[in-house]
Amino acid sequence: AAAAAAAAAVAMASTMEERLQRVQTSIDSLMARRRGICQTDLFEQAEAATSVAKEWLFAGVVAVLALLVVLIGGTDFITKVLGFAYPAYRSFQAIESKTMDDDKQWLTYWIVFGVWNLLEAHLIGPLLRSIPFYGFLKVLGFAWLYHSQTRGAEMLYELARPHVLALMQVELKYVPPKDAGDGGDAPKGDVLIAKVLSGRDLPAGHKDTETCSPYCVLKLLPQGGRKAVGLEGSAAYKTSTCFRTADPLWTGAQFVIPLERDDVTLDVAIMDKNNIGNDHYLGSVRVDISAIDGSFRDWVKLEDPDAMATWRSLDDGVKDVVGEVQLDLERKTM
Repeated sequence: AAAAAAAAAVAMASTMEERLQRVQTSIDSLMARRRGICQTDLFEQAEAATSVAKEWLFAGVVAVLALLVVLIGGTDFITKVLGFAYPAYRSFQAIESKTMDDDKQWLTYWIVFGVWNLLEAHLIGPLLRSIPFYGFLKVLGFAWLYHSQTRGAEMLYELARPHVLALMQVELKYVPPKDAGDGGDAPKGDVLIAKVLSGRDLPAGHKDTETCSPYCVLKLLPQGGRKAVGLEGSAAYKTSTCFRTADPLWTGAQFVIPLERDDVTLDVAIMDKNNIGNDHYLGSVRVDISAIDGSFRDWVKLEDPDAMATWRSLDDGVKDVVGEVQLDLERKTM
């Protein structure tokens, strides 16, 4: 019995050591990415002076500051900081960024934030505050909405979008700009109705995961090395993001794309949504539009024409692009 107890204690200690090591590695990664915010240089100096790992020094300072915030401001102050101050800062960053994806995330967050505060203030506030640990649960809810690992606001948007659009009776139509074209070539009414239906066996964009969170970016590219005309190469059409799957279903991903010339290629770039840093490029599927007679519906294998796919750096043994995307294309005159 004593030997069994000792073995169990050793196993428990080993498990705890592994968990602490993972925590230390995560903190080290954070401090390396955010050296300015985390004051990494200062903690490295403290590590040299005290022989205590900078990760644990950083964790200790954060813990003390968190305790002071709780003692001085209470849960109501924490809720306001985490629910308003930080999202306001990130929303300002989203306004200044060049991508539209973060705009969707934070606009949806503020809609949910406003609805929740309206309900809390005028309808079900007393009922909510009677729930044990309601303040803590509210903080967790806000964190789930905007945290980079969960992006709950974006998930809610994708769930609500088809129902809201149906309620609003919104129909997506393309209205060509008056100055479209290069050298006087204006749209003649020929369009490509492009639907991205699904994907299968897509590669992982990160070495720590076995799946990806893919979305598609559609563009028309000129053929034969000629100069782009009108919206070619510049107008991009983006699908929603399917989270944590190698076999995505892009429900309702339909785009009406003007065709100003026949000698173009439809390029569908498959991107892996990355919560930290730039999104990963997984590959592209390309279809010659001039070869389409009426309609086209088939699976198209991913290509990596410029050897830019992120997964190439993850495994030197991989030689071929993996994965396929199902497209439904139709040429029409509007």
